[in-house]
Amino acid sequence: MIEIIQYPINIINQQLNKLVLPDSIIFISANACENLNNQLGEILKKNNIIVASIGNATTTKLNKNNINVDITPPHSNSEALLSMEYFQHCQNKNIWIIRGTTGRELLAQTLKKRGANTHYINVYRRQYPQYNIDELNDALTKQPIHLTLGTSNEIITNLVNVIKKVDASYLYDIPLLVASHRNKTHANSLGFSEVFVSASASNDDLTKSIDKILG
Repeated sequence: MIEIIQYPINIINQQLNKLVLPDSIIFISANACENLNNQLGEILKKNNIIVASIGNATTTKLNKNNINVDITPPHSNSEALLSMEYFQHCQNKNIWIIRGTTGRELLAQTLKKRGANTHYINVYRRQYPQYNIDELNDALTKQPIHLTLGTSNEIITNLVNVIKKVDASYLYDIPLLVASHRNKTHANSLGFSEVFVSASASNDDLTKSIDKILG
């Protein structure tokens, strides 16, 4: 429901060249560490920088790029990361946040309140994909749909766009699985009537939730 467009290496390097070396770097998602064959990867490998990641998939991808992760919160969200001891005491720390061009501001805002100097490094952007209406209609009518999945507010919003394009209003009454209570509030506001919240956005937790809902 959301297409990820990675930025060229030169665009990423232009952002890095404007900044002093960080004390720590936070990777928001697996998409944020899709391509580390650039200046960012070299900075991580050649300097003693604390690396934090949100989500098991993010940690796995960093490890595959031979980057050790120092901080991984117990849950895949900003709130859990902010509860970690290192980020409770971060006054005067230079912290880079590796992310897409849009997203929640909670992490940066909270760290700034705690005295940190935060900087965004935007390495990708999100966009709504272009759909073929006939293919959409075919996909939605060929077999019954028992559950829909939306792991971000953007995905949920785009699901509504799809519903409107193909007149699939019955999807509002089909169980929708989301990754957080924030997603649930958003989905309810858009008209979804039966919304379930997974323990996290990890594949394991989503699979467990799907099994439980469809059991």
